[in-house]
Amino acid sequence: MKFVFTIALLQLLVMGSSLAQNFDYSASPAAEATDRCAIINIAMDESHSMTSAEQDFMRQTAIPRMAETLYSDQYQFDHVFVCSLGFGFLEVNEEFDFENEVNRRKLENLNIDDEDFFGFHLGCTTANPDGTLNNNGVTGWLASDQEGEGEDGYAAVIRAIQDVPSEIDNIDLLTSCGTLAKNMILVTDEDRDELVPEATIQTVRQKVADTGYILNEVVAVNMREGDIGVRFNYPIDPIDTALETQQFLDSPSPIDYEGAKNEFFVATGGGNWTTEIVYDDWRNLVTNADTNELSKEQYGPLVQNTRGALWSLEVLRNGTAEGNLDIVNAFADAFVSIKVDEMVDTTIPETTTTLVPTEDDTTSVPTAAPTKHLPDPGSNGDPHFRTWNNEHFEYHGQCDMVLTKDSHFADGLGLEVQIRTKLVRFWSYIKSAAIQIGDDILEVRGNDDKAAAGVTTNKYYWMNLEENGTLRTIGGFPVSMRVQSKDKRLFIIDLDSRFPGQQIKISTFREFVRVDFAQANEEAFGNTVGMLGDYKTGKTLARD
Repeated sequence: MKFVFTIALLQLLVMGSSLAQNFDYSASPAAEATDRCAIINIAMDESHSMTSAEQDFMRQTAIPRMAETLYSDQYQFDHVFVCSLGFGFLEVNEEFDFENEVNRRKLENLNIDDEDFFGFHLGCTTANPDGTLNNNGVTGWLASDQEGEGEDGYAAVIRAIQDVPSEIDNIDLLTSCGTLAKNMILVTDEDRDELVPEATIQTVRQKVADTGYILNEVVAVNMREGDIGVRFNYPIDPIDTALETQQFLDSPSPIDYEGAKNEFFVATGGGNWTTEIVYDDWRNLVTNADTNELSKEQYGPLVQNTRGALWSLEVLRNGTAEGNLDIVNAFADAFVSIKVDEMVDTTIPETTTTLVPTEDDTTSVPTAAPTKHLPDPGSNGDPHFRTWNNEHFEYHGQCDMVLTKDSHFADGLGLEVQIRTKLVRFWSYIKSAAIQIGDDILEVRGNDDKAAAGVTTNKYYWMNLEENGTLRTIGGFPVSMRVQSKDKRLFIIDLDSRFPGQQIKISTFREFVRVDFAQANEEAFGNTVGMLGDYKTGKTLARD
């Protein structure tokens, strides 16, 4: 009787699940959608070889910290959703636990069926500002007791993207989310078993690109000593062409890797990390953890020439097994920081214009749709710049720069924001920022070399040249500082009394300094010029 009842329950649940609609990535948000949303989508290997280290890391550290950061005052997301899929799990019992199977599996006949790749969709839920989930079952991953299963990470990524529903916890994504940042994370400790031939490098890359995700992979690769992960956002074709040409030359010249910029995330001790730039073919710098497997060759190309990254599962697993909290904490900090930056910097569609009838209904007047939340203009520590008209560029050099200035700001009070960069090998970062409004000057610096090495200096800012001076106002506008952690501080200049809803934010993370202009509009910054460009024309012109 129990078996018959369970099958009946299975049929009922399958019928109910068929009513659910999947999210339409090609659809535009509704006119009333103004919330800022993010999806963290995870494809987790559940095969026999997986350990609790990587699953617990995602469940207990990465997801909670990403959610807390995205909801923070610095980023102000309205909703953070978490979706996940398990793959590679092989059922060992001949008599299936049908109720459990239905709860773990989204039984819809999409492009790739569950039975094709031993995959189970665990659903989607909302992450709360404290990092907890409304439904912990979404991260209820397992590890199979049975060996001999297959793990098709390509198919898992495609299915994880396809299976996102149109509504999560009664929140309709299209009618609520004016912007939706999407990050896909694949976690697997083995190379790919080709269970779904239609899932190729090209189809996975196309699926990720078409749906607006940024893909990150935590896979079985090793890098240089201390490396946690790497991003290689450059085309590989020129290097392949040069390598092929060399085969036909008697005296080949060294290959020029000038454009092959690899951003390595490197543990520096004490749970800290930094970014190091290396110019080379990434394939020369990454190796397989198991020489008999092909994780590097199969998974590296999925993130080649994208904003995604490749992360070493071996570093995380070995650090956990050895009790090396320094490397585990460095991995966690780097992984969360990079993921958050990717989601915050996601390109947002422009607002649209609709026609609204006038009272006599004979003519129509254009009315702007509700403003979508574009990423705030400003600069962050590496250094990346986002101009007033939402263009992005990087500049690596060592000098003082005028980020923006306007001598007529606030009816002649005047505003000038300067930044100072520091060169480290082939890259640079913003080490300090100074803001003058009227006669007041606030200077904020990141940790110096001693602080980065673990020696506390307590030199965080200067107010009118007074070290750690009293913070009350700057140019008559309230200014405050929040200590978010031992490595993070946030300074907020509140312009609301003159320009409603607008703020200038200066944040520090270790040695890095970031400046953002929150909710910036033409009333406040319409006459500014500088590295962020001319507000009205968008032009970025040198002083000459």
